[in-house]
Amino acid sequence: MCGGLQAALNRPQALRKPIENQLHLLSMNLGRVTLYIIAGTIIGFVGLSLGSVLDFPDWSTWLRRLAAIMIIVIGFQLLFSIDKPFSFLEKYGNKLWEKVKPYLNIVTPTTYVQSFRQGLVWGFLPCGLVYSVLSVASLSGSAWGGAITMLGFGIGTLPAMLLTGQMFWGFKRVLQKGAVQKSGGVFFILVGTLIFLAPQLASHKGLQQHPIFHTLASCFL
Repeated sequence: MCGGLQAALNRPQALRKPIENQLHLLSMNLGRVTLYIIAGTIIGFVGLSLGSVLDFPDWSTWLRRLAAIMIIVIGFQLLFSIDKPFSFLEKYGNKLWEKVKPYLNIVTPTTYVQSFRQGLVWGFLPCGLVYSVLSVASLSGSAWGGAITMLGFGIGTLPAMLLTGQMFWGFKRVLQKGAVQKSGGVFFILVGTLIFLAPQLASHKGLQQHPIFHTLASCFL
């Protein structure tokens, strides 16, 4: 994720102790995830407000279906190694990035607050994967739902971002293996399909006779 910039910000500083490097790295990533949560909250609220303004019938149902479709699209992105299905969104993100990029000072932060602020700016970096998850957040149906969606995404990126040196590159190589990406793609497709079909599955008489499957379907409502 975020290629060269991530590598530059993730580089351990020789003048710090190893534990200090990790704490600064954690502070920076907390800043990045915080920005994701703020963005998810805003875009989730906008999605909810749009439904209220348009007074669209069954808006929540359509939000569910659209969110499920976006998750399935992410799954196909991983399964078939589609580079940038949301690259058109990055063009708009680049305009904002050019404005905030001067605030990203690569000079070594001396305090954890500075590292946190650096992470906030880093979060603006145009990234198709981030935009795809933000699309899902916009369809969550509430500001809270958008925040939770982006929190989950941010937590999911932490393992790769908190590793340094050989551990980072080893973990990256594992994630880039075809089998790992394809497994993740299949998982997203299955989850998206379940979210899309959950109302029908939960009300299906045949499925109601099997408590385990009925409970599973109900969890996705």
